[in-house]
Amino acid sequence: MTASASDLVILGWLLLPALGAGIWIVLRTAANPLHPIPVIAASFALLATANLFWAESLGFYRLNLHGLGAIITGLASLAAGGAAATLAYRPVRPETTGREDQDAFLEGGVFLAAGSILLLLCLLSNLFYWRDVAQTLGGLGTAARNPWLIKQAELSGRLDPYAAPYFFRNSILVPVALALAAIKNPGRWLPRIMIALYAVTVLTNVRRDPMLIAAAALLGTAVVAVESPRRLILPLAAGAAVLLVVAVALLRLLETSGLPLTTVLFGYTAGNLSSFQAVVDGYYPRVDALPLEHTLYFFYSAAKYLDPGLAPAPVIKPNPEVGLLPNTYSFLADYYLDMGPAGLVVVPFAVGVVASLSYSLAIRRPSFFSLCLFAAVYAASARSWMNNDWSWLTIPTTAVYAAAAEVVLIAPLKAIVRFLASGAPGPAPETVT
Repeated sequence: MTASASDLVILGWLLLPALGAGIWIVLRTAANPLHPIPVIAASFALLATANLFWAESLGFYRLNLHGLGAIITGLASLAAGGAAATLAYRPVRPETTGREDQDAFLEGGVFLAAGSILLLLCLLSNLFYWRDVAQTLGGLGTAARNPWLIKQAELSGRLDPYAAPYFFRNSILVPVALALAAIKNPGRWLPRIMIALYAVTVLTNVRRDPMLIAAAALLGTAVVAVESPRRLILPLAAGAAVLLVVAVALLRLLETSGLPLTTVLFGYTAGNLSSFQAVVDGYYPRVDALPLEHTLYFFYSAAKYLDPGLAPAPVIKPNPEVGLLPNTYSFLADYYLDMGPAGLVVVPFAVGVVASLSYSLAIRRPSFFSLCLFAAVYAASARSWMNNDWSWLTIPTTAVYAAAAEVVLIAPLKAIVRFLASGAPGPAPETVT
């Protein structure tokens, strides 16, 4: 189902105006440059440019014009889906009711309490995790000196990062609650200290996924909850600087293969598009035996417990030894493998629809549930350039956990805060002259 190189180049050039028009519609309607559609498009544009300029000099397989055409095709379809959903369900904030000050006071208390509880659970989950790391690797000193051993233990199954005791360690619920605590309590330092403490725990991860998920969830919540995107410029710049410094330091620790730091950094970022180019060029042997095996990977992963014959092939494809190639290929790769150019149109269009609908829902009906749902979508969007799929499973599972948190945590806290506020002396009435 693959297409010729010339077909992909022509298709990409033909759809380039559609890509620009779709992004323009989304930006004009949503009036937010941090909407997930332009974020995805900008990340691919930045990494594709870096790949075109530096891949060959660093020893990587280079992105070519037909690979770029395939990316433009996928992004144009994504922008079309996002534009259609944005126009159909416009992100309009609810009208004021005159109770905003009282509601802000109540929400400030609710989310400060919720953030504190979830942060405590996150710290406990981290405590359990590092206890098990020490037991698995023979001490924390060994893990600190050889952090790559933690990743090896997770990949080999000796340490399950998704075990129940670690649930809150990388849960999206935690950064959403902490972001709301800071936004709803703008004059208080406690929420900021809590976010800083949470950031320290996140940065102890040796894999990039949890870090990006946490950063994207914090930013995604702020994108919706803060009415003026300009207020996010300084915090976003500071957060990006800190994340970059920590990422470089972590990559230095992980330089176990003798590769230069620039090569490792490129491999974790723009190098993903080298692997996508290899997919487009057909360098990975076809080993699939199931219909839409890559697209429906999570379905087959669950179905294999009912029928072992439905077990899909491993996600990690064999390296064809044509230059340096990371084992992540961007979210477009598997859909192209299954459906060819049609996969670059159908699934990205659905991604654009989901991204825009979740954004509009969070704007029109802001709640802990809708914000967690959007944070999951935003995290998937922020990682779309590196993930081998678009994290479809993360979104419904986050919705289930957020709905449970609304009932078990948020609703009781609202009742408690309202009860406490009802007994507190209110502000003195204004004198009308």
